[in-house]
Amino acid sequence: MSGKTGHKSRNNEEIQTEGQPAEEAVQQTQESLDKVRDILFGAQLRDTDRRFSGLEDRFGQEFASFRDEIRKQLTSLENFVTAELSALAGRLTTETNQRNESNNNIANELRNTTQRLEGRIHEFDQQHAGAEADVRKQLTNQSNAAREELKAVHAELHALVEKLVTDLRSAKTDRTALAGLFNEMAGRLQG
Repeated sequence: MSGKTGHKSRNNEEIQTEGQPAEEAVQQTQESLDKVRDILFGAQLRDTDRRFSGLEDRFGQEFASFRDEIRKQLTSLENFVTAELSALAGRLTTETNQRNESNNNIANELRNTTQRLEGRIHEFDQQHAGAEADVRKQLTNQSNAAREELKAVHAELHALVEKLVTDLRSAKTDRTALAGLFNEMAGRLQG
């Protein structure tokens, strides 16, 4: 093994002793390898590069087209949404105005109805107060008339009893005459 290692080190020494620095040798080797690769794979690499370039161009065009289409659709969507929101705002405003008007009409109707009811209640109170006064007056008149009538009946009965007592004392009539007299008095009281 030591023989092989010694051989390699001699080759490296020969290369360095020939006056070429190691870096230049590596660079030449790299260039040689690049030429061999270019010969073997150059056509494929150029074809692949051309394809990638074509794909990049097509992708860029498609992306730009896609971006433009998205912008158009977003603009269209934005216009649609704006129009719909404006229409909804208009409808909402109209509906709000209609409801406010309806509420005002209902409030006015309630106010008018309340005023009419208050007027009717006031009229009823006045009529009722007048009717109550009339009823009281009639009751008072009837009460006074009944009192006067009772006084008259009382006076009449008193006079009749006095007469009977006087007649009894003076005539001293019998029981049958007295019963007839009481019957007559009861008939007058009932009638």
